[in-house]
Amino acid sequence: MTIYRRFAACSALALALVVTTISCAHKLAPGGAYSGSTITTNAAGTVTTNQLFQGDYAYYVVEAAFALAYDSMDAAFKFERDNRAALWKVSPSVKHTLDTLRPQADSVVVTYTAAREAYEANPVPVNLTAMQTALAKIQQLSAAAVAALPKQ
Repeated sequence: MTIYRRFAACSALALALVVTTISCAHKLAPGGAYSGSTITTNAAGTVTTNQLFQGDYAYYVVEAAFALAYDSMDAAFKFERDNRAALWKVSPSVKHTLDTLRPQADSVVVTYTAAREAYEANPVPVNLTAMQTALAKIQQLSAAAVAALPKQ
């Protein structure tokens, strides 16, 4: 199996795992960062769950999907950087295509970060929509970055 196929297989497996995890579970585990609760254990070993606020499943889904798309895109960028000489021999367009995507990716990350901070400060639907818009853009860029890599 060539390195390109391994990269594609790993990317597909990671995407399938996250999609399955996100679509099958609609409850957040107690004590998780997005669950709105904490788990404490006293000296006697008694475990207590304290509900601090209502869990935010939609926020979790956007965060997880953004992280996956970003990591996939970053892996494509890193793969190209680490194999630049070999890829240049295959096709110079790989580097040129990824070079056009890098500044767009930086811009989307800045946009997403601002939208995330706004949502955390004021968790209303319009602020979540801004995060979802940035998510859609990073997913497009991620798909374009992976597609730019040779398939064989």
